Amino acid sequence: MNVLRQLFQRRRSQSLFECRRCGTNVDAETETCPVCESAEISRYDL
Repeated sequence: MNVLRQLFQRRRSQSLFECRRCGTNVDAETETCPVCESAEISRYDL
């Protein structure tokens, strides 16, 4: 039972920010990719 309780309590959402052009992971505050200088940053909610 303890394992089930731990699994269900892990419902905190996390976000991943990634450059759409080259796939580099970036911080939430990033406006342009430091690798390819693209301004297309995607946010994925996990």
